[in-house]
Amino acid sequence: MYNVRGESSLGANLKFRKKITKQDIADFSFIMFFSITPLESLCGWLLGHFSYSHYNWFLAVLIIYTPLLLIVFLSNQFRSLLDFIFLLGIIAIIFLTTYAIFPQYENWFNHRIYGVIPYIFRPDRGLYAYLLIRICKDPKNMLKNLKIVAFVSIIYGFFEFAMSLYRGYWLTYSPSTFEWVESPYSLTFGYDMLLPAIVFAYFATRGKKIVYSVLSFISILMILLGGSRGPLLWVAIFFVILFLKNSNKIIKKTYILFLIPLVPLLVYIGYSKIMELIISLFNNIGISSRSIEMFLTGNIGDENGRNEIWELALDMIRKGGPFGYGAYGDRYVIGNYFSFGYSHNIFLELLVSFGIVGGGFLICLMLYYTIKMFLTCKDSDWMGIFIIFFALSLKLVLSDSLWYNPFFWGTFAIVVSYHKQLKSSKRYYTNKNKQILKK
Repeated sequence: MYNVRGESSLGANLKFRKKITKQDIADFSFIMFFSITPLESLCGWLLGHFSYSHYNWFLAVLIIYTPLLLIVFLSNQFRSLLDFIFLLGIIAIIFLTTYAIFPQYENWFNHRIYGVIPYIFRPDRGLYAYLLIRICKDPKNMLKNLKIVAFVSIIYGFFEFAMSLYRGYWLTYSPSTFEWVESPYSLTFGYDMLLPAIVFAYFATRGKKIVYSVLSFISILMILLGGSRGPLLWVAIFFVILFLKNSNKIIKKTYILFLIPLVPLLVYIGYSKIMELIISLFNNIGISSRSIEMFLTGNIGDENGRNEIWELALDMIRKGGPFGYGAYGDRYVIGNYFSFGYSHNIFLELLVSFGIVGGGFLICLMLYYTIKMFLTCKDSDWMGIFIIFFALSLKLVLSDSLWYNPFFWGTFAIVVSYHKQLKSSKRYYTNKNKQILKK
């Protein structure tokens, strides 16, 4: 069949067919990587039909990286990999040097769960977030990709939440017994839902669409009912950051002057009554919440051993000299008391690992570039993606390890990408002005 211009209908349709670009492939890999939990669950389910479910991570890695590596090799874009390879090399040297000096760390380096190779260097782990962001590069695309990741995460989270209601408990993996155990809540689930809560909140403030507000609220509600209390704090801080970035000085002062006397008053008058009503409603429909119960019983400040962990870390810092105990140094001591072994605070972990000199320098560097981004970044897209990743990486203040957290490495990559783009733009305009002056 031919149209009035003499073109075949097939040829006309091909004109409207979207050509797959290198950016599309990078975006696909970005989405798959940051949807790693649902992706590996799906891969496990598929491979389970052939009794190979334990290779779910390998199939997920193939899905994420095969198209990405193809575009790198076919388009000869090896330069986009160079700084990640450099970063990977530096971290490998850090661990090798640590092992040479402290061979007694061998058991932790080869730990069944937290071993260096499977938990840090495996391509589905947090460190590789740096690579995905450096290849994706465009902040507009990254924001769109994160929106898709948030939709995937909330759908998967809702499924997990429904399954926990059906069972009457959560299944969590114990690092001390290496077994799945029944639990009234899931620490992992709470932090998994932090991503959609924050991403949808960001788009709600940016696009003012009610659907994003509803989805953010649902995510927060699921954190409250099924997760730990930590993510709730970072959601609150995210809103504070957005407020401080988006409000003018007069509005800020007005709100602050209004909220300072109002919040304590509300807490004093009706806080416990409101919380009692909420927990009563949830209990009536068969839902219990650890976070709400801890609010009501006054145990919200109970750190579940975190204070003891921090005391151990501080003692190591005092005794560790100027350069510390090396990578995984905290595991060797804290691991004798707590199965996970890490310091549960990024600043303590850096100081234990690299000492007052090395750790102090790295902390100052982190704080400098964080403050610089907040004060000097004028690009709304770069600022948006930075705020999201920064808020998600705040988990490291109370939990997790910097070696494992994808949002820490993602934040690092965002800062690098932004400054590289800034330098490139300045160079472009400098060269352009020179050409104009020559004319």
